[in-house]
Amino acid sequence: MSERSEELKLKLISRIKRDTELLAELTPKDEKVIETFKELKERVSKKPKIPKYETGVEWLDRRTRGIEAGTYINLAGQSFSGKTTLALKILTNISEYKKAALFSFEMYEDKLVKELPNLTINQEKNLLIIQKQYELYEMDGTIRSLSSQGIRFFVIDSRMKVKVSIEGQEVIT
Repeated sequence: MSERSEELKLKLISRIKRDTELLAELTPKDEKVIETFKELKERVSKKPKIPKYETGVEWLDRRTRGIEAGTYINLAGQSFSGKTTLALKILTNISEYKKAALFSFEMYEDKLVKELPNLTINQEKNLLIIQKQYELYEMDGTIRSLSSQGIRFFVIDSRMKVKVSIEGQEVIT
């Protein structure tokens, strides 16, 4: 193993240890590690309900009854199979009543404007477009910042253009 690899390995081990300690601090001391299913069910039933949002895609909403906030969805498929079209449809429908953000690395601005010609005033106001942040740490920072402002819907249409540099800023997720 090279000296640089060894250095990175030690850095990672140190980070894992630090993150584990932070998680231990965040875990309430009275939290049970082992519980019966009955106890789990009672505890979960007392939690606030997670809001669901309709996507505006009829077959998807019928099947899922909307998307829960905090859900991660990865659309995968062949080129030109409709992934971007579906993602844009969902995002524009949601942006009718909630702010949403699109990291648009797949479509350049001219094509994006042509793809979305008939947005409502709400959609135009609520749909945020990010085009110039290819580094993962930049995207992470932007998502965290927008999330702190109440934005809960993000689409990263990347065409594999997201960059991760080993050297440079650390991203803590």
